[in-house]
Amino acid sequence: MKLRLLSLIFELFRFFSRKGLWVGVMMMFIVSSFGQDAISISGPIATNEGNSGTISFVFNVTVDDGSADSEITFNYSTVDGTATVANSDFVGATSLTGTILIGDPGTTITIDVNGDTTLEPNETFSVEISNAQPVGTTITTPSAQATILNDDLAAISINDVIRNEGNSGTSLFQ
Repeated sequence: MKLRLLSLIFELFRFFSRKGLWVGVMMMFIVSSFGQDAISISGPIATNEGNSGTISFVFNVTVDDGSADSEITFNYSTVDGTATVANSDFVGATSLTGTILIGDPGTTITIDVNGDTTLEPNETFSVEISNAQPVGTTITTPSAQATILNDDLAAISINDVIRNEGNSGTSLFQ
């Protein structure tokens, strides 16, 4: 389909370029913008962290119009939020490269989140994509946020206490 459209555009360019330069210039603009993809990132909304080991948080990088017209590469990095690499909440990524092959609808980025038994609030971090290639590839949604749900509970224990009541006044339990 795209090949037929490109062929039609080329034929129109040849026809109109004989009629006047301005039409030919406009047709060249159309041809030069053909095949430029736009990509976006989306991520898990929220996932439990677990008590040990790692849980994979999967982010999707997709081509906005369905499939890649050419091979697309991009850089990606994690960005600390309330969850941080320094606190070992997740395994960070800095300037790694992702690829979407010709004809593919997208690819995935996997970030490992470390499980723990620390009672803490829910935490967030983001993954950002940048530097999409080839030239002309645009990024419509450059960042996706993930929430690490705390699944640890506070433990409260109460032991039995025995105290004689006494003959007068009050008796304190200690």
